[in-house]
This record gives sequence, structure tokens and C-alpha cells, in this order.
Amino acid sequence: MPGDEGDVPAEVPPSSRLCVKNIPKYVDEARLKEFFSAKGEVTDVKVLRTKDGRSRQLGFIGFKSVEEAAAAVRYYDRSYMDTMKLSVEYARKVGDGQLPRPWSKHSAGSTAQKKLAAAAGGAAAAPDGAANGGKGKAAAGKGKAKGEPRPEDGERPRLRGAKRGPRAGAGYGAGSE
Repeated sequence: MPGDEGDVPAEVPPSSRLCVKNIPKYVDEARLKEFFSAKGEVTDVKVLRTKDGRSRQLGFIGFKSVEEAAAAVRYYDRSYMDTMKLSVEYARKVGDGQLPRPWSKHSAGSTAQKKLAAAAGGAAAAPDGAANGGKGKAAAGKGKAKGEPRPEDGERPRLRGAKRGPRAGAGYGAGSE
């Protein structure tokens, strides 16, 4: 059905190159090519790895035609490779404006990266509260570190009516009142 969360959005044009997410860590290019070749002729395969050689559980697969790639998206999206549920979608260009907002502190443009830059550069790097997502000074936590008690808390919070210790209250045996 159109509009389901598993469908590829209309703004992503079909291409012969696919992005496969959540592949098992131990899968290499040869295994990925063998797995996806059931739906068409695979021209190239790339598994993304970290600098030390570990899999990022993400890969790209190129098919000979757009029709073969479309058949592979329909067949393999939300299917399993060993015990991992795959997410298969059309690959996007690197600078595509339709890409989701970055979330990593290492990605340029993410709010976490802006906060790190503001902390390193001081207040001049992020005027008007831009370091905290553009929410102004109120969202900055009034200078307190996360998890620090507020002055109005006084003592540590307790549940209402909570019993103190295992023997408080009704007791364990018969006859204890």
C-alpha cells in the first residue's frame, strides 16, 4: 500500500544502485553478491568498514538495470540475512537534500556537532543559543550539569507511600502487626 512505512518515498528516484543496512558483521562482498544475485545481475558490491577493518553493517549493491534493482528492493526489504533484518532502499547521492538530518557528533550540521564546536570555541561560536538546538538560554539547563539536583529538591526524591526496607510495613509472617 502506498504510504506504508516500508515503502520507498516517492522523492527518491529509482536507480540501479541499492543501499543495504543492518547486514551481519561477518558478511563480506562475495557473500553479499551471492545473496543478492538471485534477483538480477550484480555489477558491484561494497561493504563499508571502519578504519580498523570492522564492518559498519552497511553496504551498496549495483545492479545491471533499474528493473532488477526494483525487484531486489521489493524482495529483500524487511527480509532476513541469517538473523539480521535487512533494510534495502535506493542509494542516494552524497549531497542529496532529501537525506535525513545527521545525528552523530562527528557529522557536520548535527546539533551535537554544533554543541561541541560551541564548547570548544566559546560563546562567540554559537550566538543566541544555537548550540542547544536554537532553543535559547532556557534550554541550556541554567548552567547545571545533567543529573545534578536542583536547589528546590532538598533531599532525594522518594516514592509516595514507599516502605523503607524489606521489613517495614506488614511483615512476612503470620501474627506480625
